[in-house]
Amino acid sequence: MNDFIIKNINDFWRFAKRPTDVKSNLSDKDIAKNMLVIFGFELLVVLLFILIISPFEDQLNLDKNMLEDFLKNSPFLFLVLGTFVSPFVEELIFRFFITLRKAFYILWPMYLVGSVFNVKRFTVLKNTVGLWKVIFPFILYLSSISFGLIHLANYENYHDIIWLAPLITFPQLFLGVVLGYTRIKYGFKWGFFLHMVHNALIIIPTVILQMLGVGL
Repeated sequence: MNDFIIKNINDFWRFAKRPTDVKSNLSDKDIAKNMLVIFGFELLVVLLFILIISPFEDQLNLDKNMLEDFLKNSPFLFLVLGTFVSPFVEELIFRFFITLRKAFYILWPMYLVGSVFNVKRFTVLKNTVGLWKVIFPFILYLSSISFGLIHLANYENYHDIIWLAPLITFPQLFLGVVLGYTRIKYGFKWGFFLHMVHNALIIIPTVILQMLGVGL
């Protein structure tokens, strides 16, 4: 069991350091096992970060999170949007196109140029694949950073604390890499599922406490 956990964490760590667009051919059962390890690792890292940073929360000078009013006024809608709709939309925006097959819809101008200059399709395809291998790490990191930074807008004074963005949004930045890894290795549906479960673990207890009148 320990070897299995270490193997999966090492695989993720290698991907995080040097992302590659290589999909796994595992069965759904094996994918679920691997994702359980990666999800547990992600939660552990985020919880450790929160424990380290929480004593300094007052010094960060964060205004109220704008989602708090939404939670108080419409807890059920908050639950539905946060658990199901938001993960799907965010995965669609930030990670759907980060595989070569889907990125073709973005890189199609290369094929058009190749056709105009009568370049053989194989040559254009080969050049596209070669280019993708070079730029893929940057695309993965850009996707993860964009995903993290968008959550900074949850705070009313986000424009004043933007210089603290890497610190404030670290949980989302790290989650972005984890979801990128999941999307590439196992496919869009697994990335969406992991994102949904992650949000549910945070949102469901929060909504229950809110409905019970327990202050957050």
